[in-house]
Amino acid sequence: MTMKRSMRAHLLFFQLGGRDHERGVKAVAWHLWQRFGCRRRALFLRVPFEEVAAELLDKVQDRDMEIVLKRMMLRAADRLAEQLGVDALFTGERSHR
Repeated sequence: MTMKRSMRAHLLFFQLGGRDHERGVKAVAWHLWQRFGCRRRALFLRVPFEEVAAELLDKVQDRDMEIVLKRMMLRAADRLAEQLGVDALFTGERSHR
């Protein structure tokens, strides 16, 4: 939606699966960029997160895993945004109304 409104957007991908997962995400990102953002340069940032997820599996109860993993991703995204001078973060999650 941000790119559709002509806002510049960088894409941040947390690598949790294999190469096929990354290729699929890149294909979707390319499609979105072609459709909505090709007038602006965008970065596709890959964050290796397999080790973080593995460590959390050992230290976090199953019922809390999703929220803790999401929180760690938001922290990492916030640090990258600060380094890149990015003003806002969007998670890509859809609201359920």
